[in-house]
Amino acid sequence: MTVLLVPLDEGSPLLGEVSDINESSFPECERVSVGEMLRAGSLEGSGFEAIVSEGRTAGFMLYLVQGDVCFLGFLAVKEDLRSAGIGGKALEILKGRMSGKRVFLNAESPGQVEDDRDRRIRFYSLHGLVPCGLRTEFSG
Repeated sequence: MTVLLVPLDEGSPLLGEVSDINESSFPECERVSVGEMLRAGSLEGSGFEAIVSEGRTAGFMLYLVQGDVCFLGFLAVKEDLRSAGIGGKALEILKGRMSGKRVFLNAESPGQVEDDRDRRIRFYSLHGLVPCGLRTEFSG
């Protein structure tokens, strides 16, 4: 399976699909508009990119870079394409680009009962990202 990261800008024909994936992947309280992601991704060293697999828009990622730190703000894969290795390949491409930098992200704390939060934490762990012990709280 081929996975490519394609930079997004104002005129990108992939923005509509990326917007739909954003809407279906994140609850409103966690969602950032595509316009805001375009602005953030245009900062030096940062990126807002579509994840394309086998010619299809499969997802997107937004990452911000400052110094030796890369913050992965968003990584989403279209629901019907999840668990096919697409997100993992995209994450590995990003980590390869960020060689020598520390990669951080926010993930929800595990729940009392296994759910999507646990699945996401396992996904990141499988790709070498580990909890750092820092807890933050946003909007309760």
